[in-house]
Amino acid sequence: MKANISTSAYSLQLDNAFWQFSLGFYDQPSVASQCLDLQNEFGLDVNILLLCIWQGSEGKLLTSDFFTQILSDTGIERLRKDAILPLRKMRLGLKKNDSIGENVLAKQTLALEILAEKYEQAEIYAFANRFVAKSVDNVLATVKNLCFYLPLSGLKQPQWHHIDILLSTALPLIDDAELIEILRREAEDL
Repeated sequence: MKANISTSAYSLQLDNAFWQFSLGFYDQPSVASQCLDLQNEFGLDVNILLLCIWQGSEGKLLTSDFFTQILSDTGIERLRKDAILPLRKMRLGLKKNDSIGENVLAKQTLALEILAEKYEQAEIYAFANRFVAKSVDNVLATVKNLCFYLPLSGLKQPQWHHIDILLSTALPLIDDAELIEILRREAEDL
């Protein structure tokens, strides 16, 4: 039986620090396209990916148990399965056509998809706030958070070069090749 750790819709904080971080981070050059590639090609939940980076940037180290719990949270899963994914499928189907009406519907569907993502992030934010994270260096926290999430998401280690833009944007003071090496080394140590 899956855990249901979600909060009441009335107590969700939609405009929160995680949402604000995500908007700013997603707006950085090439981040959106890499997130969409990871979502479309590998099925990653971009909101969980952004959580890894946000918590890491604040020096908060999450654990494998945290990711196991959050990935099995029925409230978050239900939002994804019943709202986000069907809206995304509908939007992408509408975008394939050149009809003006379908283009308008695709834009409206995108607005609903983003709203559903905002609700998912609010659920994730509430979940993360109940978790006591260990404070460590932000580079180590970001890398280890990704090391815990990526294997659970299905992205295997040889494919981790696909997150290079996200890593270099999150940790701009470290060389890209060095970041991938740190990620590989930390993954081996888990």
